[in-house]
Amino acid sequence: MWPQASRYGGSISREGDGGARPDSFVRTLELERFVVYLHDFGSPVGARLAIMDPSRVVAQVIQNGDIPYEDALGPKYADIEATWALAPEAMRAYLRDLPDAELHLLDGGHWLLETNLDEVVALMRDFLARVHGG
Repeated sequence: MWPQASRYGGSISREGDGGARPDSFVRTLELERFVVYLHDFGSPVGARLAIMDPSRVVAQVIQNGDIPYEDALGPKYADIEATWALAPEAMRAYLRDLPDAELHLLDGGHWLLETNLDEVVALMRDFLARVHGG
């Protein structure tokens, strides 16, 4: 099912490629609509992909993703590698631009799927059924 790496330029992302590799990967798979799951330091990869062609991204799910709002990060951002946490205020910064977005703050830490799998699965199934039709 997965294309050979040579068909989309190698690894899925590389610093400085401006999102070209993930875009090539998506085009190789002929994906026309999808939901991007952004997590941790990989979140800029999905964000660049969404920016390249927003019409194909029907939703973004963000878990411990880097927040593009510097004013919302505060001094905690400098310690993110050690703490693996972002303040709830930083998560709420998305609502400034996306007031209709859903925000679920779960007490699960960085490895949310390991600690809160059942809760996340229920939320994701409901969300994906609504935004992506199933």
